Amino acid sequence: MIYQWPRTILFVVCSLINSACNEISGTVPDCSVNSDLLEQLHVVVDFPNPNSTCRWDSNGNLSPRNAHFQGRKEQIHTFNLPNGANICSIEMDFPSQNFQFDDYFLFTFNNYVIASSHDFSDILESEMGVPVYNWNLIAGRPWDISRDGVFCLGKDSFCQWPKPESHGQLKIDIAPSTLKNLMQRLPYQSNHEIKFTSLGDDDFLDCTHSGLQFELIIEYFSN
Repeated sequence: MIYQWPRTILFVVCSLINSACNEISGTVPDCSVNSDLLEQLHVVVDFPNPNSTCRWDSNGNLSPRNAHFQGRKEQIHTFNLPNGANICSIEMDFPSQNFQFDDYFLFTFNNYVIASSHDFSDILESEMGVPVYNWNLIAGRPWDISRDGVFCLGKDSFCQWPKPESHGQLKIDIAPSTLKNLMQRLPYQSNHEIKFTSLGDDDFLDCTHSGLQFELIIEYFSN
C-alpha cells in the first residue's frame, strides 16, 4: 500500500475492551459516589525549543550518519498524585499551535508512545498493544520513510502536525479514556512522566523543534 502524508494510524487501547481494562486497572473507582471528595490537578507542560542540536557521541547518542536515527534529545515533565489516588478523569487541553521539528519526534506518557512522526511499532516492544519507548532499540537504525506520518494513540484521539522541517499546525488531542487507561496500568504509582523526544541524523538543526505548551486536567479522589 502506498501512503501519502499525512499517514495516520490510530493504535487501539484497552478502553475498547472492558475486560482488558479491568485486567490492567483492577476495580474501576466509583467517582459518582465519591463526587464530594473529588480533587482536581492542573498540570501545565512547557517544552521549549532546545536551541541546540543532538549531543553526538554522548549519553547513548551515536556519531552523525545521514538518514539514520543517531541522536536524540529528551525533555521531561513530571507530576505527582497522592499515593493510592483513584483517577476519575484526565483530559488534555492542547491548543493548536505553530510548529516545526527536525527530524522526528516521539511523545510519550509514562514511557508509552502516544504520538510520533514515525511508526516505531516494528522496532519497539509493546505492552498490551502500545509501543514502549526505548532509545537503545532505535539508535543506529536506518530511516524508512514509508513509515513516516501521523501516529496517534487511541481510536477517539486526533493528531496533526506538518512534515519534518516545515512550518504548520500542531495539535495532539489524546482521548481522555486512553490517558486514563494508561495511568491505571500503574495503579500504585504516584509519579507520572510526560516526555518529548526529538530525533536526528547528522546536522546542526537536528533534535530541535518549536516550543509547545499544553495542560492536563486530572480529577481524582483519595482513599
